[in-house]
Formats: sequence, C-alpha cells, structure tokens
Amino acid sequence: MARVIAAFIVVAGLGACERHIVHCESASVPSPDRECRAQLVQDVSTDGTCAVVDCAEFHYPPYPDWNAVVLKGTAEGMSLKWLGNRTIEVTVSQGAVIRQYQRSIQSRSYAVEVALRGVTSTDPRPAGCALGDRGI
Repeated sequence: MARVIAAFIVVAGLGACERHIVHCESASVPSPDRECRAQLVQDVSTDGTCAVVDCAEFHYPPYPDWNAVVLKGTAEGMSLKWLGNRTIEVTVSQGAVIRQYQRSIQSRSYAVEVALRGVTSTDPRPAGCALGDRGI
C-alpha cells in the first residue's frame, strides 16, 4: 500500500511540473537617489503584470498602493526607467490591456509621478520577467 501511495505522489508531482511557475519578479531598478525602486511582477494567480514602486516613505502610514500600472495577463511586459528621483516612466506594449494606472503615488511627504508611455515602432518590445508569452 505504501508503494502505491508513493507512486501516486510521484505521478501527481510530475503532472504539475509544467505549471509550477506562477509568479516572477524582475531585477529591481533603483531611483537616482536610491530612496525608491521599481520592479516588474508577473503573477498567473492574479492574471496580471504589475509595475511596482517601493520607496522608503511608503512603509509608514498612510500606506499607498504600490502598483503604479497593472496589465491584464502575463503575455505583455513593461519596461521601467527613472526620469528623476521621483518620476518613473513605464513603457507598455500597444496591445496591452491596462487595468490600473496611477499618475501619482502619494506618501506622507512626497509623491512619485508615473509617466505611462506606449511603445513606438522603433522601441524594442517590453519584456516580462520570465513568464512572457507562455502565460504559465
């Protein structure tokens, strides 16, 4: 009986191998003054791709929503570029479906401005962190 249970566990585990990646994060991009950082997060469980901004100030009340831009699905990526200490540019693919966009993320003593830009024909396609077109 123990062998049957062990065999069942191994087979069930092998069947789930291709579905084990459900969340990934890109490398963190620091602001010029290093007080803030931005990161791309893709998550199959929420069916979304997020540009997340985290600043030292955000860890104190009132706690802001750190999601600057949220796309539907994980097939489209975004690129992140700081234009200054408190301005982040988020570039999205033309076909991306935007669920949420905050023009400004306010903390208790300053705001981070979020500039949303669509890809032009000369830009490379924004990449995801690992999930890409597979959506797994």
